[in-house]
Amino acid sequence: MSLNTPTDLATARRRRTTRAAFSDRPGQAAVFLTADGLARLEAQRDILASVRRPELSDRLREARDFGDSAENGELPAAREQEEIMDGLIAHLSDVIENAVVITPTAHPDGRVCLGANVRIRTGSGVETFRILGRLEADPSAGRISNESPLGRALLGHRRRDRVTWSAPSGVHRATVLSVGD
Repeated sequence: MSLNTPTDLATARRRRTTRAAFSDRPGQAAVFLTADGLARLEAQRDILASVRRPELSDRLREARDFGDSAENGELPAAREQEEIMDGLIAHLSDVIENAVVITPTAHPDGRVCLGANVRIRTGSGVETFRILGRLEADPSAGRISNESPLGRALLGHRRRDRVTWSAPSGVHRATVLSVGD
């Protein structure tokens, strides 16, 4: 799906919901992002496509003007950079196409879900995390991936539940203190 007009972008954003994540795109992996995360990726892709890519095209044109001789090292370098840029733009477009926007709320029945803030007590103390998709995870900032061992262990649990997960450092245990605070 090409997202070339503001109307296309608005339509794409409206159809992205966590309920439609798996039914809308069979065979394609959903990429879970917050609205801010999706906006950052769209801005990055747009800058690459509208600013950086034309600059590379100009560079490639200039390199071709010097001829296709063996002494023109600029031409293969410009072609390689153009291929890398096109691949990056295509990758970002694919991620955006498969994005499912998550909201920062807990599940209505109090279960841990994507976007929720979760406070847990471990052997080392009390910690608070927000469960996000892998592209926005930053454990040092309290944002963990739903695909991480702890994130997977927490999903679906409620306040007072005890969870256990395995990590490279061993088996860990925690108690869920609150969800969505």
